[in-house]
Amino acid sequence: MKKAMQRGEGAAGEEEALSPQSRRERQMTACPAQGEGEKILDIIPDLVAVIDKDHRLVRVNRAMAARMGLRPEECAGLTCYRAVHGTDSPPEFCPHRRLLEDGLEHAAEVHEEKLGGDFLVTVSPLRDPEGGLIGSIHIARDITDQKKAEQALRRTEAQYRLIAENTADVIWVLDLASRRFTYVSPSVERLRGFTAAEVMARPMEEALTPASLAFIERTLQERLRAYRQGDLTTNVWTGEVDQPHRNGSIVHTEVVTTLLTDERGEPERILGVTREITERRRAQQILEERERQYRTLVEAASRAGEAVIVTQDVGGREGVLVFANEWATTLTGYGPEDYNRLCWMDIIPEDHRPAAYDRYRRRIAGEDAPAFFEAPVITKRGDRLLVAVSASRTEFQGRPAVVSFFRDIRAQKKAEEALRRSEAEALRLARENETLAEIGQVISSSLDMRSLYGRLAAVIRKLIPFDRLAVNVLDPGGASFSIPYVLGREVKDREEGAVIPIRGTLVERVTRTRSGAIIGGDSLGDSLGRYPGLSPLVKAGLTSMLFVPLIFEGRVMGVLNLQSAAADCYSPADLKLAEKVGAQIAGAVANMELYRERKRVEEELLKSEERYRRLVELSPFMITVHRQEKFVYLNPAGRAMPSGFRTPKSWWAVRFMKSFTRSIGTWSRNGSAWSSRARPCPPSKPSGSAGMER
Repeated sequence: MKKAMQRGEGAAGEEEALSPQSRRERQMTACPAQGEGEKILDIIPDLVAVIDKDHRLVRVNRAMAARMGLRPEECAGLTCYRAVHGTDSPPEFCPHRRLLEDGLEHAAEVHEEKLGGDFLVTVSPLRDPEGGLIGSIHIARDITDQKKAEQALRRTEAQYRLIAENTADVIWVLDLASRRFTYVSPSVERLRGFTAAEVMARPMEEALTPASLAFIERTLQERLRAYRQGDLTTNVWTGEVDQPHRNGSIVHTEVVTTLLTDERGEPERILGVTREITERRRAQQILEERERQYRTLVEAASRAGEAVIVTQDVGGREGVLVFANEWATTLTGYGPEDYNRLCWMDIIPEDHRPAAYDRYRRRIAGEDAPAFFEAPVITKRGDRLLVAVSASRTEFQGRPAVVSFFRDIRAQKKAEEALRRSEAEALRLARENETLAEIGQVISSSLDMRSLYGRLAAVIRKLIPFDRLAVNVLDPGGASFSIPYVLGREVKDREEGAVIPIRGTLVERVTRTRSGAIIGGDSLGDSLGRYPGLSPLVKAGLTSMLFVPLIFEGRVMGVLNLQSAAADCYSPADLKLAEKVGAQIAGAVANMELYRERKRVEEELLKSEERYRRLVELSPFMITVHRQEKFVYLNPAGRAMPSGFRTPKSWWAVRFMKSFTRSIGTWSRNGSAWSSRARPCPPSKPSGSAGMER
């Protein structure tokens, strides 16, 4: 035991030493079976392969290797699409490629010349112990014979259609009220020498000999009386009558008639088929041919995956299984040894037996019953199959019976469910695109920051639910972020306008990684430990959060933050959608922040200008601005000087201006004496001060 434990510890250590890729390869080569299971795979006629996420063949059974002309071990490591299809990339129809995209089972019918036929290919996901997708199990079933059978069936249907249109039997319709034919098929001319038009132009009496006419009149009255009394067995009648030929001879015929009723159920027409009795031998040969074709169709149905069973009443027992084709035996497990022992009800689940019994009794009695329906079937192994059934009344060995065609529709149901999911996903994407387009319209509709944020929040709520929405904008230095907009639940220390240090926050992580984050569920506690800044949100009851970066022109300029009081509210799909929204609104948020900064700078400039204006106005010194020997500005101290000094044309002013052209003078009054100081202006063209001109 100690040695075994040492070997186990060594194996565990070897497993830990493997790289993730090697570990995945070991996991894949360890499945789907080893030992006896691998032998079973090798005797399966289907083509089985294990394929990894890089489209490499990890393992194939003997049937697959033989179709490729290789030994199984030579196939390992080959790229499937090169080895099988001879292409440089996976073909568009490749089920394995689709499985890698969505992790679901897929199936496709494929014709592959290199493998020599048509195949039904199914792929199922293969996952590691942690549930991660590592590849697929690829099974290809040769359906070449099935395809050929389908083609043969279509040819047979065309032959039957040709027979119906060119049959030697005379098909006719008789109106009971007028006793005239309303339709006669062209073959009547071959039978009696009269054209169809000639027969329809004459009354019924001229189509029969006097004796046959009397027989038909009597029989018809009896049939109509019994039918009106509820005896539906009189609906169809078969008899022999004699009919006159154009050449004067008598033609012996067999007539099969059916009563056709109006909307009230009252007989109004007779549908009849007339056949010359002398052709009975030929008709028997046709019947034998049809029976042979029926057997062929039954065998073809087996190859096409259609099960056929025949049930009838035997020895007082109802619905006894008297025949099943090969595929019915394969599908259900019931074989010839079960015939005449099992009843149809024995393979139907108990909760479905009343409806199944009702359908059978009505059908075997010739009454109307659903011809197509779905029903569960219990196999001999005890499995429950869902099958689509097409049933009809027939004769088997000379007695009434019910023939049922059915096929396993479990895969079809899965495909239908996948289609419904696909349609739902398409509808969801359409709604998303419509909402994203609406976001674009909102962005271009206004520059008012509060109005724009509010309208964006209303549109975002259509896509992703939230109890609180906040926009976080990074400050230019990157040391903090501000909250210019909040909608929803109030949170202490996270109000609108708050400035938060960025260090150690989830905003910092989202900004650094340029990727979104979901907070909530079982990871909420760990997230609070790493990011204490989330604590005010959790205390406010917001336990689910979604953070996505707002990236504009390659720079993260903020974070969109959605929060909800619902537990574990957000999914990776919500995160992906929020990232789309973030990309859509990032430019608008950046423009709003630029607009806000511009307004702040303008306000600061106005405040600065006002401060300097007041300093100049209150200065005790004479402050002047002049241009082209003219004063354009005098502060109050300058305006208080003697008038001679304030007149530009005075000789002093002229002299002063010539001496200090393009200068600024500063004069102060000390008692009754004036002093002055002057300094040259900058060499640029003087334009005065717009803020100081009066």
